[in-house]
Amino acid sequence: MQHDFLQNYGGNTVSRISSVLCTIAYTAMFLPVLLLWYRKYREEMRAGEPSSLLLPLWFISSLPATVLSGHPFNHYYILCFVPLVIMTSVLFYQNVKFPRYSFLFLCIVSIISQGFCSGRNIRWLWDMSFIDYALITREAAHQRVLNIRADQAFFYMGDFRTFDRYAFTDHVDIMFGAGAEKRYLNDLAQHPPLVMTPFNACMTGNAERSVCDVLKKNYTLIYSVNALTQRKGKLPYFSLDLYRLAKESK
Repeated sequence: MQHDFLQNYGGNTVSRISSVLCTIAYTAMFLPVLLLWYRKYREEMRAGEPSSLLLPLWFISSLPATVLSGHPFNHYYILCFVPLVIMTSVLFYQNVKFPRYSFLFLCIVSIISQGFCSGRNIRWLWDMSFIDYALITREAAHQRVLNIRADQAFFYMGDFRTFDRYAFTDHVDIMFGAGAEKRYLNDLAQHPPLVMTPFNACMTGNAERSVCDVLKKNYTLIYSVNALTQRKGKLPYFSLDLYRLAKESK
């Protein structure tokens, strides 16, 4: 199943190029570490000493894995980042002198990244504060919930149990592409007790017309929240509609 998923997960050409460029940029920030490691352990590496080769080989083998998916996600670079940090720590422990300003670019990028992530997290916390998780947890009552493109965070925050094995927002679309509609209809034909969608999904195009027809016919909307007014043309992540299967439809 993972193999099938990854086959459909590849990014488009622009994303693939961005992924490679981001990986090159991140690696450039650690060039002083790589160069000093080679200078320090050059003889041991040439002699095939495992302790000097392990971390560089870990880093090199992580590079293709980082760009394999074709998506420029920062967290993918952790595969390379871990051996680089260990190498840096070892060099500091060995009292190796780094050139002045070796980590200037890294510090600048880190500060910018922290500012961006902090702002995003504050915005997400604000959005989440509009949702009564205690209420939706009681409504779910440990019943299985079918997710149709809503944010997967609700499964953790609301203590939901997933009806379909694909719980993430876009996993059904990634796996089945144009067949996602059929997948959702097959799920709905099994009468899941609860269905979760983004807020007003039928009006915003986040759910197909046939899916909306089934929801309208067989389900009752029991909870709806738009965390904030539309921001830059997008609804906040943490907006949802929660439907319960009507008794006469069981």
